[in-house]
Amino acid sequence: MDNDGFLSTVGATQSYGTANALNGYSSVNGNAYGYDGRGNVTTAGALIAMSYDSRNMLTRYAQGGTVQSMGYYPEGGRAWKQLNGVTTLTFEALGVEWGDYDVNGNLVRRYVRSTATGGPGGGDVMGWVDSSGARSLAVHDRQGSVVTVLNASGQSISAYYAYNDFGQSAQDGQTGSPYRYAGMRYDEIGLYVTPNRTYVPGIGRWLQMDPSGIKDGLNRYAYVGNDPLSQYDPLGLQAMGVWVPEGPLPVYLPPELAPGSPQGIQAGNVLAGNITQGLANLGNFAQSVPDRIIAGGIAGALMLNKAFSDKEGEGPQVNPNKQGKHQPGHRNFQPGKSELTHPDPQELVDKGAGTGQQVGSTPVGDAGSKERVDFGENIGTHVDPVTGDRNPTDIGIIHYGKDDVHIVPARPNPY
Repeated sequence: MDNDGFLSTVGATQSYGTANALNGYSSVNGNAYGYDGRGNVTTAGALIAMSYDSRNMLTRYAQGGTVQSMGYYPEGGRAWKQLNGVTTLTFEALGVEWGDYDVNGNLVRRYVRSTATGGPGGGDVMGWVDSSGARSLAVHDRQGSVVTVLNASGQSISAYYAYNDFGQSAQDGQTGSPYRYAGMRYDEIGLYVTPNRTYVPGIGRWLQMDPSGIKDGLNRYAYVGNDPLSQYDPLGLQAMGVWVPEGPLPVYLPPELAPGSPQGIQAGNVLAGNITQGLANLGNFAQSVPDRIIAGGIAGALMLNKAFSDKEGEGPQVNPNKQGKHQPGHRNFQPGKSELTHPDPQELVDKGAGTGQQVGSTPVGDAGSKERVDFGENIGTHVDPVTGDRNPTDIGIIHYGKDDVHIVPARPNPY
């Protein structure tokens, strides 16, 4: 697909116009670029027009007769897209995409993920199972980019995906692997969609400015500070060093691939007449979601049956979205907050809830209560909100909500 203002010949030299005060180029390869008041690219050449929501997420892309519309969950992940009248729903939990479904809730593709990379609850897509039960395995390079896809017999069933430094590929515009460069979600319109913004491989830049500020440099449109060989950014939030595995990858497997496994997601085929009802039905039919993924529920219309997250005798469950504000690398992470780096917040809650000291007048366990707990091991870093001083800590405050909890690393004991 030749996207006019976006794509050029792979390996060709790009020509950029004068940058504005926000480092947005006035043109690329002779195609004029337009921006809205928040710095989002709205036009690229004469043929491409784009619109955004209040959070600066791309909601509409139009190029001639090709039109794609998109909607998002409240916490940021894409809930659905409609390309030329065909709607695809996405099942998301813990900030991770687990499956695609048609508008009636019928399975299109279910994903198998590694737990060794990415944010909590998932990472690189290792493979998928389609509606017929056929299994595919994605082969990655060290940047997390999919380079080919194998069938269950180990035979290649896709083209070999070759990328330039910034992710442009000769296979752009072709159907195939749903995840490609740096493990990002690839759309048929030639763009990469992340939970935080949209990437254009043909020009090596984002459509929106970095929502985390200048963490990756003063140019908030640049991909990983223009250093794609040693860094990557699958979340559209901050650059991470290229990851090298030290051993075999653990995986999250759908139940039918690993009988008895507590991990994965399966959903029955359900009928619905509209997108909202389809999402609701998918949630109601999620039968095997691991407890820690369902903790806190699924935002928006995709709500899991409460019975699965409110079992008799089950302790408080971590809310992944609230907890993510304190987890570096999570899409919800807020720089300047105390940082929880322990690999399993739920393990900390299971071990420490009810063993600490009440903070304030609300009884521990009630909504709005807080409990100061010494976990007996380092859980992360306390960041002083006034001075910015950083100190490792074993102490955390468990914040109790109505249906869930999250941990905030606290000031360490002075002894």
